[in-house]
Amino acid sequence: MTGMFAVTCWDEPGVTDLRAATRETHSAHIAAIGDDFMVGGPISGADGVPIGSLMILRAADEAAVRKIVEADPYRLAGVWQRYDIIGFKPANGVWVGGRQF
Repeated sequence: MTGMFAVTCWDEPGVTDLRAATRETHSAHIAAIGDDFMVGGPISGADGVPIGSLMILRAADEAAVRKIVEADPYRLAGVWQRYDIIGFKPANGVWVGGRQF
């Protein structure tokens, strides 16, 4: 059974330049996920500096999501120090009305 998962990835401190240098390969990895990558982007602190990433993925299970995250160039390069995966069920909002699940 396929489900949705919210993934919050937390950056190592001081990796702004590494994040920028790895962005292109990270973006290619995300593009390869295709339609199972629902939405995502950087999350920032109060100062506007990225502190991590938030992604919503569709996958068979948490293990499949973990495999995607572990293969991400941000993870491999050391941008993300840790990540959290939780189940997610879209219920309200423009995004829900704009895409079929």
